[in-house]
Amino acid sequence: MSSTILLKGGTILTHNEDGKVVSKVADLLIQDSIIQDIAEGLSITGGTTIDCAGKIVSPGFIDTHHHTWQTQLRGVHANDTLLDYFHAGNFMSTFYTSDDAFWADEAIKATIASGIRSIFAYTPTTRVATWKPEFQLDHNSLAPWVMETWDRLAASNPFGPNGRVQLGFAFDGMYLPDKLLQDLFGKVRAQGSHLITTHAVNCSMFNTHTIAKLSSCDLLGPDILLSHANNMSSEELNLLRKVGAHISATPSTELQMGHGDPVCMDALDCSSLGVDCHSACSSFMPTQMMLALQTGRAERHRKFHGAGKWPNSIGHKVEDAFNLGTILGAKAIGLDKQIGSLQKGKKADIVIFEGTTSNMVAVSERDPVAAIVLHSSVRDVSTVIVDGVVRKRDGQLLKVNVPQNIGPDAEAGPSYSWSDIAREITKGMRVLEDSKSHSYDPEVAREGIIAAFHMDRSSAADHV
Repeated sequence: MSSTILLKGGTILTHNEDGKVVSKVADLLIQDSIIQDIAEGLSITGGTTIDCAGKIVSPGFIDTHHHTWQTQLRGVHANDTLLDYFHAGNFMSTFYTSDDAFWADEAIKATIASGIRSIFAYTPTTRVATWKPEFQLDHNSLAPWVMETWDRLAASNPFGPNGRVQLGFAFDGMYLPDKLLQDLFGKVRAQGSHLITTHAVNCSMFNTHTIAKLSSCDLLGPDILLSHANNMSSEELNLLRKVGAHISATPSTELQMGHGDPVCMDALDCSSLGVDCHSACSSFMPTQMMLALQTGRAERHRKFHGAGKWPNSIGHKVEDAFNLGTILGAKAIGLDKQIGSLQKGKKADIVIFEGTTSNMVAVSERDPVAAIVLHSSVRDVSTVIVDGVVRKRDGQLLKVNVPQNIGPDAEAGPSYSWSDIAREITKGMRVLEDSKSHSYDPEVAREGIIAAFHMDRSSAADHV
């Protein structure tokens, strides 16, 4: 069924050919899933007109690294380091059932139902074999059923209406033999994986040696997205630039958990932003933009102070942080021809901000990019459109329908409001806590992870 939406009279944030943000008051016309026109004085007969006067019309945000399954764990990591995250967060997947992907029997169904545009990174992962009396890991992440499931999904890729959900691959087994990794990456690439992502962690706790391993196996390329990459060398950064690989910086979790300072502000050309774990922080992308920007500024100021100098200028600009979450994020995941900016012919993924709330009044008119990055909250988002479909209107999330299957023409199944979803999440959280109470001992798990990851206990300290 064809649909037409006209966004009338908003402050529209477009990008010029140099990637600079250009704001102008205009109308934006959406036909089905595509932006058809951006101009003044547009009108439609029929369809839906949304009054955007006094509002900011922004490109949809690109979150390039997010463990979306962790909703039932929200609040767990408020005071956790990276070591704590593994047993209290990552390995909690052992307790999950299919019900925890909301009501869907497959996580991809839930992803389609949510309305987001997504690269669903299928992840062969290490699971917990026993929690106590001894913590042991099951390292057989590539059991036959794991890749059989991949084969089945790859044959159906992409998923949902207009292929809004695409299949990617995530893998952290850099300790495996070179030939195995080469065969695995070759297989998933041949089967149409849009993206391959892996964690690159280099801190005093441990080093995954991800960039070196991928390079030695000749596996680096433009479809590689590295999460974090803190403390990498200039040689490693230049290597990523040379092959066209990208980085997803996640400022909130990196700053909290001990990864190191985010690298994105000093590597804008090959960086993007992600939320990482909404079990530890907000999923609101402008929060990550602000943290990245201000951390980058602080690091620059420290260099000046250390040299006994003071800076003549601020250095990193608000626009840089905004672009990390929009046009540069789209580039990092290979979708910059489709999304990341508001442009005729691109997909209609759009966020509309109220301009006269207590957060946004005055700044929305003076500097709309600063309004989003430095002043906005999720409550200032009035409307969200993804693939030409309104998903939030007048500040309220709209109902979602769970498809009968993951195909492009699947019939809609049950409809759920946000209150329905919140109820299921709360129930799942309580079931999870009950399951943990019978077998989870955090101290045993912590010691087990230190041993399993070959971490140097002598480097651990309470004070320096």
